[in-house]
Amino acid sequence: MNTKRLILISLIALSALILSACSGQAVSNNWHGLAADAERAYLSNGSFVYAVDLKTAKEVWRYPEEANSKLLYYATPVLTADGQLLIGSAGTSHPFVSLDPATGKEKWVESFTKGKGAWLASPLVWNETIYIPNTDGFLYTLDMNGKEIADPIELGGALWSAPSTDGTLLYITSLDHHLHIIDPAKGSVVTEPIDLGGAAPSSPAVGTDGVYVGSFASTVEFVRRIINMKSLPLLKIGSGVHPWLTVKHCTTQI
Repeated sequence: MNTKRLILISLIALSALILSACSGQAVSNNWHGLAADAERAYLSNGSFVYAVDLKTAKEVWRYPEEANSKLLYYATPVLTADGQLLIGSAGTSHPFVSLDPATGKEKWVESFTKGKGAWLASPLVWNETIYIPNTDGFLYTLDMNGKEIADPIELGGALWSAPSTDGTLLYITSLDHHLHIIDPAKGSVVTEPIDLGGAAPSSPAVGTDGVYVGSFASTVEFVRRIINMKSLPLLKIGSGVHPWLTVKHCTTQI
């Protein structure tokens, strides 16, 4: 991404308050999600999702066309290879929708409405499948047309972050202090949840042979994936550069 384009996208994010004021909606006190392709930036900003032209910095469309007090959008929209823009509402009404990035019109015949909580996390799109975490503690699985193709997986705590994948397994954190490891082929968890010692509102970072997970326990844990070995207990191996950060290391059997 060149410097000029990066500056423009940053300015678009900073202009969220201006967009809110012009629309007449209440100013959001939450974070905003931002994604971009070669032509437009897509900003989730409370009552609306905006598309902004990267050359002119002008609004192309907004979704919905008029503010609805039951709909709120904060997650980072996700662009798919087949031309969809995916996002769910975190309001009192919480449909998960697919939009046309060029027009802002809904693409699916029906939005997905089975989730009982808010869509604060972005979905993971992988192998032509959409994995969407909800604050109701379930991970939902849809095809690219928005149809549910597997039973939801109950993980317990509220899910605020997108799943990560190493190409085989899914890794997702929850606010009840756990890292969950899922085999999508079986539609189930493959090991007991790993206790992180604090709420984990961000996605795991996938490394060469495991994942790094941060939490509000002020730790970063590296969970190594080992096949055909017994699980080893969590082992504290040292402190990080910052005095508040402790690095921990554990091995889990898959």
